[in-house]
Amino acid sequence: MNFKVSSALFITSLLLLGTGFYFVNYLNGDQYDEEFAYKASGYAQASRCSLQNIQNWSCGTACQINPGVTDIKAFYNSTHQIQGYTAYDQNENMIISAFRPTVTDLNTLIDLDYFQIKYTACQGCEVHRGFLLAWKDLQNQVLTSISDLVNQYPNAQVGVFGHSLGGALAVLASIDINNDVKHVDYLYTFGQPRVGNKKFAKYFNERIGHIYRLIHNRDLIPHVPLRVMGFYHEGTEVWYDEPNTSFEVCDFDKDNDKCSDKLHSFTMKDHCYYMGRDICGDC
Repeated sequence: MNFKVSSALFITSLLLLGTGFYFVNYLNGDQYDEEFAYKASGYAQASRCSLQNIQNWSCGTACQINPGVTDIKAFYNSTHQIQGYTAYDQNENMIISAFRPTVTDLNTLIDLDYFQIKYTACQGCEVHRGFLLAWKDLQNQVLTSISDLVNQYPNAQVGVFGHSLGGALAVLASIDINNDVKHVDYLYTFGQPRVGNKKFAKYFNERIGHIYRLIHNRDLIPHVPLRVMGFYHEGTEVWYDEPNTSFEVCDFDKDNDKCSDKLHSFTMKDHCYYMGRDICGDC
């Protein structure tokens, strides 16, 4: 079933934030790394698991994709039922952090709290109030853990990952990690909604390393909140077609007619199937 994106359907679309499916095939970007994107999808999906399974790194395919993950700390905050984890991947020499998508009714209320509020790190920047409040639930724990991992692995790179709501949290986490702890080298998100206004997107792009937002075909969620409401994406879009046999890479604010913005209808059925797997599957 397809949905025409309009202001009237905005609340409906956000209520669905966190469900869907899809896969991947060939490479044509300058720096986009499809093999690493597959690993990133594992980091993101693992955040859906129980805290114990994350701590033990026993989360089926999501964990098997990245067998070298150690030093895991899983976090949960009951205020908005937000969950995520930090860890070190010895095979990649990378400190990682990932966040869970919408899985509870309380998460959905956060998605729907789309009013923009001031983002104090930069002048004129505003962000989605619900996403910022949700990130604040885990902010201190995540930043402390990342700082500890940086002290333990000073030569490691830093990557942040998430799907759907988790992608939005990854955006806010990565800018704080970058500003307060260590430069963030990679941000890979899947089916991520828009997070802030145009000034926030510009501020973000000037600071973070490799930013790639993967969108499968007509996935609805990356198109909300709407631009007419003052929301813009940051980073580089990587848009995969329906059969996942090819993709296009579109820079921020450029070449949008080549990627998902060229579409006029959207559907939730494309929201979870990324990198050849249903990344909405629980552990």
